[in-house]
Amino acid sequence: ILEFSLISGIICFFVSGKFNINFVQQNNDMLNLYESNFLQISIETKMNLLSVVIKNTTEAMTVSEFKRDSLIWAKILLDNNIERLLVDGRELKFTITPELQNWLNNTLTIPSIKAGLKKYANVISHDLFAAIAVEQMTPQIDNFEYYVTTNYEEAVNWIKNV
Repeated sequence: ILEFSLISGIICFFVSGKFNINFVQQNNDMLNLYESNFLQISIETKMNLLSVVIKNTTEAMTVSEFKRDSLIWAKILLDNNIERLLVDGRELKFTITPELQNWLNNTLTIPSIKAGLKKYANVISHDLFAAIAVEQMTPQIDNFEYYVTTNYEEAVNWIKNV
């Protein structure tokens, strides 16, 4: 069981199980919250922005590791009422099956939107199939903006635009 909270800039994690959580130093306005072999999650509290960087090691990721990291990601999003999400998925090599897409929507995407996520920018590789999969993964919901691009700077500008 993982419990997470961000209280006045202090991160509190309570973990039982076999999670390996590594904390990284604060960089400017970004505070790194979680890092695994496959992704890094940071928060910019002033913008209420969660940033997720997918690493190029995901080709070796198992389904259970994918679900573990996704559950941690969801917990952080939900517990902190995140309004903006920036995902840098250009290095994603893990294949997300239709079953995993449904699981991800029900576990992460839809609950996050219902909890107040308003903007989601997804930076993807130039792979056309990846673009199609991402589009299929993201539900169309009122009062929710979704942007997909292959250009990281473009995504940052879009997500930070009020």
